Amino acid sequence: MLTIKILNQSKTFLFYMLLLTTIIIISSCNPKLAKEHPQVAKGRTIYEKYCTECHGVNGKGVKAFQSYQTIDLTKILQRRGTDDFPIMEIARYIDGRQHTKETGARLMPMWGVDMVKLEHQYNPDTARTNMGAILSYLITLQEF
Repeated sequence: MLTIKILNQSKTFLFYMLLLTTIIIISSCNPKLAKEHPQVAKGRTIYEKYCTECHGVNGKGVKAFQSYQTIDLTKILQRRGTDDFPIMEIARYIDGRQHTKETGARLMPMWGVDMVKLEHQYNPDTARTNMGAILSYLITLQEF
């Protein structure tokens, strides 16, 4: 009788351990359940302040701007067919100072200049930190 009782307790213990392990694995795999990294949180704040007017809160673009072909920021990787986020390319585009007349009219503001003025942060290191934060946030928006 004692052996059966110990065996039943072992099964119960094993069941709860398996359940706890499953919950831990699922919560660690789901980025929405994990705490947001401070760099991503800063990027989200900057994005919400400057980018949502055209790109929307979810990054898919604002319908009012569809005539301007607002880029769906959630599909950057999908459009390129890669898992490697093109950090430097996107940073240069957001910055905008390398934009040339040969590429045509630019509808998006040159945030490399504008954001520094708007934020009153003329320190180049701060500007780079803000760009890194925005890029970190854009990476989290990617849909696969």
